[in-house]
Amino acid sequence: EQRLAEVRAVLAIDPDMAEAYSTLGQALDSQWRRDEAGQAYRRATELNPNYATGRHWYGMHLAERGLMDEALAELKAACDLDPFSFIILDNYGWLLNLAGRRSEALQLFDRAAALNPGFDQTARVKAAALAALGRRTEAEAIARQLKNNQRELDVWTLGTVGLQAEAKALLDRMDPRDVSNRFQALLSAGERDAAMDALTDPSGASKGDSIDLLYHPIFDPIRNDPRFIRYLAVLGIAEAHARAQAWRRANPPEEARGGQ
Repeated sequence: EQRLAEVRAVLAIDPDMAEAYSTLGQALDSQWRRDEAGQAYRRATELNPNYATGRHWYGMHLAERGLMDEALAELKAACDLDPFSFIILDNYGWLLNLAGRRSEALQLFDRAAALNPGFDQTARVKAAALAALGRRTEAEAIARQLKNNQRELDVWTLGTVGLQAEAKALLDRMDPRDVSNRFQALLSAGERDAAMDALTDPSGASKGDSIDLLYHPIFDPIRNDPRFIRYLAVLGIAEAHARAQAWRRANPPEEARGGQ
């Protein structure tokens, strides 16, 4: 509430500040007030369509609403406006990968990594894209390198590239209170029943978690599970999930062209 009050105070002084409207959108998003957030992001874009950060944040918001085409359009605009922002490149690549456009995503990950080689998130999603394209040797090498970095327990990446035995070996070291990450880690490690049992508290879920829940194929086996459906409802993304699945059915992903 304090952040909202501060942003509204700025807008009272300058009601045409695009940056303030984008910040307002983020503040509203953090409170799950998505309709109001969307209005704020749209107003920011109307006031300054050349504000790359505003287009970036609006695109991520649209992805969370299950509006992938619109989200990709905003991320492309942001990338065109600021082609040297590694985080815009990374997020645009992430959405392209979730949209099944994996070869395009890999090009963006390489550009992002050239700008910020130490950003593990780019490597994680690149590994998943490579695995989905059947380039398992490259994907596994990245996953193991991330594991060796020891900055965090990267069970998710190991599981998503197919190294489930190695992923399972790390599960006991995860904090059981970290519900959102533990749920995804268990699922990626092939522990479906344990993952569903862990799916009890959405309080730690982030925007990134929500977007993955809508589009990531690793969740496909549980999309009709009543517990998963309840979880989506508690997060307030049940309608977005329905839109996302309709979009995915109409836009099949790029297929692997032979494994390694």
